[in-house]
Amino acid sequence: MRAFNIVTLAISAVLSAKAARIESCTEPNTIALTFDDGPYEFTNELMDTLKAHNIHATFFVNAYNYWKDFPENKEKQQVWVRAKKEGHQIASHTWDHTIPDDDKELEEKMKKLDDLVEANTGYRPKYVRAPLGACNPECVDRFEKLGYKVIQWDTDTHDWDVEKDDDDQVIPESKDKRVAAAKEFLKGEFDQKKSNYMILMHDVYNHTVSEIVPWIIENNPFKDYKYVTVAECLGDYSISVNDTTANNSTDRSLVTGNSTDAQNLTANGAITNQMFSFSMMITFLFGFLYFLF
Repeated sequence: MRAFNIVTLAISAVLSAKAARIESCTEPNTIALTFDDGPYEFTNELMDTLKAHNIHATFFVNAYNYWKDFPENKEKQQVWVRAKKEGHQIASHTWDHTIPDDDKELEEKMKKLDDLVEANTGYRPKYVRAPLGACNPECVDRFEKLGYKVIQWDTDTHDWDVEKDDDDQVIPESKDKRVAAAKEFLKGEFDQKKSNYMILMHDVYNHTVSEIVPWIIENNPFKDYKYVTVAECLGDYSISVNDTTANNSTDRSLVTGNSTDAQNLTANGAITNQMFSFSMMITFLFGFLYFLF
């Protein structure tokens, strides 16, 4: 019985080890700009800026958040059509910025968002970021069972941390302080010259789109670093953003593939590291069982 309990605990440890958020890029010399909570009225302006500098980003989107009529408004949904056309990655941020406690409801709402994304882009998101980034191992496991990779971040601009007036408008003085603080923080991060950066921002704020993003582009000191999607910064080139033939596969992930070489690369980075760790734990388990019995 004691041996059985030990084996059970070992198997549980192996299975639970898979449930982990991905918090950083793995590809060297990459910067992944990520934007949560949109789309909204500033998203097209943001894409204008990104296009002017040939930058690809990742949008973690909701269907029902700042634009309450978005699920029915075909004109507003064109922002996703444009994002896909211009090489950006669209990932899930849940249907309405909530994570239902009920597993069936979660699955239904995630499918509802995926259906809407697919209707406009031809593919289904396989990356997700939890609202507010609040996702413990149990939460991660729930998303992974639905086929998603759970993404966090390693560089938070705190662009969301602003005061608003009674009309829900950002107070100018608060905005100015936040932008100044974000620039100072990012300068400190860039001074460390890390191997890569996964930067959290929100395209629902005008100050992010009109001030913080342009500052990053102008003041990024790494001329040899490349702006990439989250999938690319994880070394995941398994599907091109323009490939609509493989979108029903639940074990392959969307990337922005803009070159033949990139599309021919195999998935590596964090995904490979996770598989390696999992394999090592399996090997350890069988070795343990061999000596036990």
